[in-house]
Amino acid sequence: MNNTLYTIIKIEVEEAPSYSDEEWLWFRVFKQAVEDLDLPTNNRYCSFAWFLSSREDIGSFLWICFHLDFCPEFWVRKLAKKLHYHFIAIK
Repeated sequence: MNNTLYTIIKIEVEEAPSYSDEEWLWFRVFKQAVEDLDLPTNNRYCSFAWFLSSREDIGSFLWICFHLDFCPEFWVRKLAKKLHYHFIAIK
């Protein structure tokens, strides 16, 4: 994971000491999805699709953002370069 994303996620953790156990679990799912963007092409596609999905069901990117009070647009912008690179690599 690049240093900028690691710093952002670290800041999010430090600013969220009141997360419940369940919220920490979902935060770890979110963090793992960011890390999975660095996997070999065939494996990272699921993570790539997860970030760009419009689904709002339990465990989706949008659902987690809503429950952790994250702005989905902020995260997609932060991950845009990485997501764009993966989109080109998958095509």
